[in-house]
Amino acid sequence: MISSDIIALALARVYGETAAKKVRDRVCSGVYEIDETVRLTGKLKVFDDYEATNHQRLNPLLLLAILLDGMPKQVRNARIREAVARLAAGEAPDISEIKAETDAAVAELMAATKAHAKGKAVFDGDVAVVMA
Repeated sequence: MISSDIIALALARVYGETAAKKVRDRVCSGVYEIDETVRLTGKLKVFDDYEATNHQRLNPLLLLAILLDGMPKQVRNARIREAVARLAAGEAPDISEIKAETDAAVAELMAATKAHAKGKAVFDGDVAVVMA
């Protein structure tokens, strides 16, 4: 592990992109020479990387489309209208018969959205310019 990487990560957590954008508004365009000594004190905690699922990538409409595929258009549209009307009326269908199967299907679809995610980094400390 490189010490400069740890310092850079801590500084990024202190200032971050949002803070950089705010400060950028106060700096005119140009080339600036910088020769400052910065004192960075505190603790940086870096959490383990993990596998994450992204429910936003899950598209239940595709599953519904496949379930309705091959059904005559009039029947399909009537079933959709009936479902909307029943849900709008507050009717909750009994899902006990299909719960296990649908839970397994959703889990399988969610598994396909897995991606490696970097663990969060949190810095609790202070940054100060050291006056010479």
